[in-house]
Amino acid sequence: MTEKLASIKNNVLYIVIFASTVLLAALSSFFYGKEPEEIIRIVVVMTLCAGILVFLLIDNTVSDGFKGDNKDKQWRFCASYLGTLILAVSVPLISNQAWPYMAMMVLLALFSNGFIGIVSGSFLILLSVLLEESGSYTEFFIYFISGCLAIVLLDHLQDTQDVGFPIFIALLMQFVLFVAFDILFQNKTFTVISLIVPIVCTFIDAIILFITLGAYSLYIIRGSTDMYMDINDTEFSLLVEIKEKDKDEYYKAIHTAYLTERAAIVLGLNNRPAKTCAYYKRVGVLCDSNKWEDVEHYFIENNFPEETLPYLKEFFDEQSINGFVRRETTVVDICEELVISIMYLIRKNNNPVIDYDALIDKIIDNMLDKKLFNRSSISFSDLEKLRKLLKKEKLYYDFLR
Repeated sequence: MTEKLASIKNNVLYIVIFASTVLLAALSSFFYGKEPEEIIRIVVVMTLCAGILVFLLIDNTVSDGFKGDNKDKQWRFCASYLGTLILAVSVPLISNQAWPYMAMMVLLALFSNGFIGIVSGSFLILLSVLLEESGSYTEFFIYFISGCLAIVLLDHLQDTQDVGFPIFIALLMQFVLFVAFDILFQNKTFTVISLIVPIVCTFIDAIILFITLGAYSLYIIRGSTDMYMDINDTEFSLLVEIKEKDKDEYYKAIHTAYLTERAAIVLGLNNRPAKTCAYYKRVGVLCDSNKWEDVEHYFIENNFPEETLPYLKEFFDEQSINGFVRRETTVVDICEELVISIMYLIRKNNNPVIDYDALIDKIIDNMLDKKLFNRSSISFSDLEKLRKLLKKEKLYYDFLR
């Protein structure tokens, strides 16, 4: 998919989001029998909200603010948003204690990022409150706070095995807010019966949350993990092609990938794309070209995860001779330089005595002197941790002999 075509598709999605929000806000206002003044107010408010949301989507597209591969698959957010929008204009028909907004806000955040999830969710809660016959700020307060809490607790989780406790805390907070809403705002006397509706609503939210996160894990996280398991296998077809074309490049990639993976874990980097870069940064040997236009098809044809492509593209950028930008690509570069140096010394002398500590210091210091880290987001703290890690891998370097 070309960038131009992707841009056109995204623009169509933005138009659909904006037009659907305004149109459904107007139609639902008529359906609920609102006065003309109220209809105008609702339409104006939701037009502004839709405009802000579209601006956020465009801004995050330009600045790479989306989580994972959501930037390249914005149709998922659009579909989630439209579903939640339909829900927003429907829930005023039921009790305001039974709105499943916590799960919906988490869904919106999963397919964009935490901030967009909070903003878009709050706009839709506002629409539901405006459409209520006697809506008030208390409903907005309950669902906004509980939704924000759920997103904050779940936004950085990588798999569903860790979600039990965060979901429990978020649901407990929502339950407390429901009880406080009944007792404090409506001045009701506390009874066991008053807990029935909050309990049922909390139970429904829990079911929807687990279904949502389970589906997300199965189709998004696990699907991406499976792809990485395939392409980062030393027997993967594309890697085998590199081996058949140039064995030196293949073994260099294998050793670089090992060190890169170790470093990425210690430094808290995005481990899987970093390891993929170590394996495939020299894929240009297959076509005798180091231009992105000539090698991109290898990654697309082999179904590389979308999030990996920007990392790989750095290695085919003419500016890379001045250093890399991402921490991950910088670490790959350092590890590869070390592997190349050790392999060179071994070939020069069959059984050399190598001072690995001095070699590692020399490589990193030379890169510092050449200002190759000026473009990189890697820190001096990262470099020091990397030095220590590489110096601990002396036993592994014997495998290069």
